[in-house]
Amino acid sequence: MTGASYHRHEQALWREGIDRVLVHLPAGEGVRSFELGGAEALVWLSLDEPTGNAELAQRLADFAAVDAVDAALANLRAEGLLKQ
Repeated sequence: MTGASYHRHEQALWREGIDRVLVHLPAGEGVRSFELGGAEALVWLSLDEPTGNAELAQRLADFAAVDAVDAALANLRAEGLLKQ
């Protein structure tokens, strides 16, 4: 993943817990709920504004490996929680 800039889905509602981030995303007639932990939670919390993966990896270097940040971005995008 290079050169892309990511941001949270604009319709996502979320709350930060002690060791998790809870995210709710409207889906059709209902809501999809997600419980993010580890690198996914770190990435989510770091996306206050659109940010590229290289910047995220640098920002989170003390907390997560580059591969973990890339995997978290891929997972969050696959679930529809992030937009490019």
